[in-house]
Amino acid sequence: MKQETVDLIYKIDNIPKKDFPKILPKEFAKKDIDQASSLLEKLLKWNPKNRATCEEALKHEFFKH
Repeated sequence: MKQETVDLIYKIDNIPKKDFPKILPKEFAKKDIDQASSLLEKLLKWNPKNRATCEEALKHEFFKH
């Protein structure tokens, strides 16, 4: 692996996570924002082993209604 790639990976690990409820549209209900935030966090895990699968995502409470 090139050193530039290794450096980039270490930089990505140090980026603070976003507070999704603050960046999602405010016109949605708080419950919807909380559920969308929860789903996004599960889908955007850096390590694929920790990331939600498609099946898990579709079973998430965000899609239940």
